[in-house]
Amino acid sequence: MEQDKVRAEFEAWWIDSKHDGEPDFIKRAMWAGWQASRAAMVVELPPCPQPELEGAEEEDMEAFYALSGLHHAFRAAIEAAGIRTK
Repeated sequence: MEQDKVRAEFEAWWIDSKHDGEPDFIKRAMWAGWQASRAAMVVELPPCPQPELEGAEEEDMEAFYALSGLHHAFRAAIEAAGIRTK
C-alpha cells in the first residue's frame, strides 16, 4: 500500500476510535506503532507452481498459467494492503 493510503487508513482509524482530540504527541506515537506493526508483518507465500513441460497438454499449460496468475494476484493484493511477502 502506498504511504499515503496507509496514512489515510490510520487517520480514519484515529477518528473512528475516538482518539481525535488527544495531544499530538500521542497521535505521533500511535502512528509510529501503526507503521511498525505494518513493517513487522510478512506473509510467506508458497512457491509459484512450475510446469512439467515434457508431455504437457495444452490444458495443463492453461491451468499452469491460471495458477501463476492467481499467485501473482494474491501477492499483489497482499502487498497493496501494506504487508510484505516472501
